[in-house]
Amino acid sequence: MNIGIIHLTDLHIGSSNNQYSGKISEIVKAIKGDLLDVAVIYLVLTGDVVNRGSGFKEAEVFLDKLKNSLARFFNGIDVKYIIVPGNHDCNFTQSNQVRDIIVNSIQTTQLSDNSVIESCLKVQDDFWRFYEKITKTCPFNRLAYQIKDTINEKTICFNCYNTAWMSSINEEVGKMYFPIEQIPLTLSMEDGDLIVSIFHHPLSWFTPNTELNNRKEFSKFLNESSHILIYGHEHDDEHSKVEDLKTKTETVYIAGRAFQNEIDRTSGFQVINIDVNTKKGKVISYKWQKDKYTNLDELLLEYDRKKTSKKFNLKRTYLEVLDNLNLPLKFETRKNVKLSDIFVYPDLEKISSKEKKIDEIYSSQRLLDSETKIICLEGEAQSGKTSLLNMLYIEFHERGKYPLLIEAKKLVKGDIKRNIRRTFEEQYECDDNIFENYCQFDNKNKVLFIDNLQDYTYNSLTLINVIKELVSFFDKIIISTSTLFTFSSVIKAEFKSIDYYFIQPLGYKKRNELIEKYNILNESQQTITDQIILEKTKYYYDQVQSVLGNKLIPSFPVYILSILQTLIYATPHNLEQTSLGYCYQSLLYVALTDKAKVKNEDVDSIFNFLSELAFNLYETGNDSFSGQYLEDFYVLYSSKYITKGLVKIIEILLNSNIIIEDEDGDYKFRYNYIFYFLVSRKLVDIIHTDKGKEIVRNLCNNLSNEKSANVLIFATHYTKDNFLIDEATFSLMVPYNSYVPVTLNTNDDYYKLIEDIVKEISSNLIQANKNPVEERIKELEAKDRLVANTLKNGEDKFENEQIITNEEYSNCVEEMVHALKSLEIVGQIIKNRKGSIDKEKLLSIIKELYFTAFRTIGFFGEMSKMSQDELKKSLMNKIEEGDTAFAIEQKISNFFRYMTFQHCLGIFSKVVFSVGNKDLKQIFDDVAQDINTPAAKLVTFSIKSCYGKISLKELKVLAEEFKDNHVALSILRARVRAYVYNNHIEYKEKQRIASTMNMKIQG
Repeated sequence: MNIGIIHLTDLHIGSSNNQYSGKISEIVKAIKGDLLDVAVIYLVLTGDVVNRGSGFKEAEVFLDKLKNSLARFFNGIDVKYIIVPGNHDCNFTQSNQVRDIIVNSIQTTQLSDNSVIESCLKVQDDFWRFYEKITKTCPFNRLAYQIKDTINEKTICFNCYNTAWMSSINEEVGKMYFPIEQIPLTLSMEDGDLIVSIFHHPLSWFTPNTELNNRKEFSKFLNESSHILIYGHEHDDEHSKVEDLKTKTETVYIAGRAFQNEIDRTSGFQVINIDVNTKKGKVISYKWQKDKYTNLDELLLEYDRKKTSKKFNLKRTYLEVLDNLNLPLKFETRKNVKLSDIFVYPDLEKISSKEKKIDEIYSSQRLLDSETKIICLEGEAQSGKTSLLNMLYIEFHERGKYPLLIEAKKLVKGDIKRNIRRTFEEQYECDDNIFENYCQFDNKNKVLFIDNLQDYTYNSLTLINVIKELVSFFDKIIISTSTLFTFSSVIKAEFKSIDYYFIQPLGYKKRNELIEKYNILNESQQTITDQIILEKTKYYYDQVQSVLGNKLIPSFPVYILSILQTLIYATPHNLEQTSLGYCYQSLLYVALTDKAKVKNEDVDSIFNFLSELAFNLYETGNDSFSGQYLEDFYVLYSSKYITKGLVKIIEILLNSNIIIEDEDGDYKFRYNYIFYFLVSRKLVDIIHTDKGKEIVRNLCNNLSNEKSANVLIFATHYTKDNFLIDEATFSLMVPYNSYVPVTLNTNDDYYKLIEDIVKEISSNLIQANKNPVEERIKELEAKDRLVANTLKNGEDKFENEQIITNEEYSNCVEEMVHALKSLEIVGQIIKNRKGSIDKEKLLSIIKELYFTAFRTIGFFGEMSKMSQDELKKSLMNKIEEGDTAFAIEQKISNFFRYMTFQHCLGIFSKVVFSVGNKDLKQIFDDVAQDINTPAAKLVTFSIKSCYGKISLKELKVLAEEFKDNHVALSILRARVRAYVYNNHIEYKEKQRIASTMNMKIQG
């Protein structure tokens, strides 16, 4: 098996020096015959990617084009980046006196304080942002890191050394220093079929003037741990082999010609083709001559021995088990997708050991750096406990630790050392003495994972004794258990150094990250673009959110991935059913067949039992049910339907996690979506009856009730029945029917209410350098912070809303909830049934939806005006001394105007996301034309720009129409700004949009 390396060094890319830009096609032409037999191409950059600390944007564009050109020519071959920084990749304007002192005074073989290194690395912040953008990852240790790849069962390791960490503007030969003790063990102990070390500065640049001679110790380290060294900096190529006569080992040295030499305007690079099986290859050097790259020479290389050996070698087969994606996921263009390819570290709630109170929420990846001796991870079924342990195991191993993973049920009472030995022999390669060496090895390099502690069969005292004994073998023990496990408090009480966490469902940002990873894996590398991935991620994020609902399904990775698979690949067998409805059914089907092992021919029978049970609970107003209730229901059910015995049914429902048993011995459906799905399934069956129609009417009249609204939403996924559509549409007409819909015409009372505040906060600027991915992440992070603060304060916003909805809402607020839920439900009907409702009816429904939104905004405007006087009185005594009565009134007035305007924007957004669809653009245009108000035209434009591209022609018409309407123009500009910030758009296109809107581009 052959691998290819394209080595570029000292690119010196900048905004002013662009001789590199026209050379991409010439690179491909030059090497087209050199890498035809390779399985993978590594694009190795050994530093000085940019010039004098700037040019990363240009470098990103160049490398992206180069990679895409290579991928197109070498069709089907992966092209991967391997990058280290050089001195020109440092932004020395970020340096300070402290760093300068550190750089000039480092003459020690031991750096005990990591803050010294962090201070020196500060000048590389821009580089690492570029690195993360181009590689989609970033090393934990930025001083020394490893990129490991397995191709056709061959392990390729690139050990990357950041020799520029202490670079300076006028650095000198013999003054550089590299702290050997900071190199992770994995870089010195990895046993690979090919190990390549890459760095920027030649070894002659390192100082011999330290106690251990840093130049000598770094050279020795690299020679002992590498087959090949690749580097740059001196702008000339070098090919040599260094032999250690004592050990009879050799190391190949390869230095590269500068790709862009500013002094003599030369350019060069080299290609390395290596057969990993025979350990032979060739190095081909290229130099720019006249108008093309010319092959200067072709040298043979050979490496012939194992350089390195870990103290304990993990079995490749076990590593494959750890990294196996135990989900039947389908990917169009990728085979053998691993867990690590798609894994997203979940967040954890850190729980106080004294009170069950949340102290902190943070990423589980931080467990890798925790100094706590015992960590207990508690999570629901399907929360990803085992996957998290597997990934932590792999990460610890890559950092040079030697983990073990054991199932709790295998912790046999008695000889713990025998348990450890058996586990060690399953996971590591062994000989006669290796296990004893492991036992005597420094504990700080050993980690134990105990999975599924809830399966432990002995009592709590035995468990405590077992853990005490294990602590003497391992520096850290990480335990996973279910939320139903009762020994957790016992463990917390016994051990002092222990942290206790709950595994959280994925937050907004991490859901997005998982969906983005899925889309990248599912997209052809030849056609993939940033905009395609962004659009697909947005689309499927919204779809997944619709299925997850508001706490209907916990956002654990397994559910998100299952929903994605169903949305993309599955087709409902029942034509009445929507794709979202099919998602819910599929989740239950998998729970029954995979977990409870129900045969296919029995699934329908279980579904029917569950639907009847859920509907019975709904009618009786129960959320949970006792064993007696279930027995009574079973008697009635079995008299009407053929069914299995009650004991068997209970066993199936518990094993499938569809129902759970609480501490009092009562049962309930595990997740809300199961209950709503089953109730709506029964409702759809009887919707043609008088009873069914009466239930639908009651649901539509009580949309402020969370249960009613959700049952109705679920029902829209399972029927095309006109009665349900008509009733839901009629429910739109009820809220605020006595209020005049806002128009946003200049003579509109609502317009006059918000005009002044809009003038004050509006802007005609567009920031040119906004990154759409970063903007999206900021928005999602803000949502996550809101949720985190709510949890930290011990509140559950959702539950509180339910309580208020059911018990304390005044009539006007109930009407507000009814209006918003109506928008959501009717929007869902339109999305689900757009192809089976005639256009005239669609137009009528959407027009009524617009009017409901505009009446709701009008109502809030009236409420705002009525509330101002009362608030002025209540706040008069709380205003700081020195304020006049007029100033107080102005503050309150401005506050209400601002809130009124924000409410308007919020309702607009609700309409956009409730009904928005790229297939209904003409209908939305017709609705806007029929209503013929600025408000309607703004909503239609917002929908079309959110679900498609902006039409400059339409934008010009609206800008002209709104030129004397400050409110409408400001909202239009805000929507345009959101479009520009949330999509990958060429700069010229941004200029055209800004010109059309009479806006300025800044930056």
